[in-house]
Amino acid sequence: MDEIRGRVAVVDDTLADLAVLNNLLTENGYEVFAFPGSDRLLAVIDEIPAELFLLDVNLPGINGYELCGRIRRHPVCGQVPVIFISALNEPADKVKGFAAGGVDYVAKPFHLDEVLARVATHIELYRAQCQLHHYSRSLEDLVEARTREAVLAREEGNRIKREVLANVSHEMRTPLNAIIGVLHYLRGICRDGEADEFFAEGLAAADRLMSLVNNVIKYAQSAQSDDTAVLDWQSLANEAVSAVVGKAREKGLLVSVAVDSGLPAGVTGPYTDIIWALELLLDNAIKFSEQGDITLAVEHDSVNRRAVFRVYDSGPGIPEHYRGRLFSLFEQGDGSWSRAKGGVGLGLALCRKIVSSWKGEIRLESTGPSGSVFAFSVPLGRQA
Repeated sequence: MDEIRGRVAVVDDTLADLAVLNNLLTENGYEVFAFPGSDRLLAVIDEIPAELFLLDVNLPGINGYELCGRIRRHPVCGQVPVIFISALNEPADKVKGFAAGGVDYVAKPFHLDEVLARVATHIELYRAQCQLHHYSRSLEDLVEARTREAVLAREEGNRIKREVLANVSHEMRTPLNAIIGVLHYLRGICRDGEADEFFAEGLAAADRLMSLVNNVIKYAQSAQSDDTAVLDWQSLANEAVSAVVGKAREKGLLVSVAVDSGLPAGVTGPYTDIIWALELLLDNAIKFSEQGDITLAVEHDSVNRRAVFRVYDSGPGIPEHYRGRLFSLFEQGDGSWSRAKGGVGLGLALCRKIVSSWKGEIRLESTGPSGSVFAFSVPLGRQA
């Protein structure tokens, strides 16, 4: 059996024209569905696999333009091309046909070769369109499947990462805690003044190492947090300060908090991550301040709907040529001096990573011989 070149539905109330079109298309390898009126086609339109409609315009009842509109709105054959064949061949008639949704217009009396050429062209275009749509859907399905796989792989990777980090954290912190505990014990039972200095140095070194371990772990984990909570601004600031006030007291530094009373209440945000970032900035401020005060200010940027956190220190200031690298990993201001203070360039880099993960911004606002001001802002979430 010869391959069918296409399936065409023909609607024409002039039976002679209907017969000519039927015979022409059938003899040239097309499967034809012939109808003498619109109602006859609409009664079975769900059942015929038409790839092209040939419609007369002057049909009784529902004319060709209206029939084309119904075809266009049909859920199954709405994309099947429509060619009008009509004795109405004025430009306005053709424009009306295209406006109704037709793709071509053949004037009566028609030429058989022209009809065959137009039918073949539009069926070929329709099949290409269907194939392209099929490929598009297949590609969408493939992308969706790959995306699901990527999400699952990322979740599995994050799970493994969390397990590794937990194990590393445990393996590193456990002996460090033991060392710190032993040093505290020995310092307590030893009354020798010179030995006490050694114990103090050992404890300071162990504390710095513990801080380094904590920062490395936090840096690796910082992109994983997606927790939000209602932000109590005063409690948040106090909690951050309480984590570092002991270090400040050891250096004779006073840490104060100033919270803007205009901050909105009941707003959600990254509570834990904000405290992390504040602890890092406060720790940095204490590290490089030898005297004076440290201030944490929490303010409201109502124009941009952001919370702004500023940490004022009493340090020596930061040379201009170092300022552009402050938030890069393992970068510091004056390397030799900062290392003497126990820094390795992780704190500010981690702070930037935390803030950036919440679409926040961090910057050095000002610096000079009387101190520096570091600030970051985060967008305010919805009100609970």
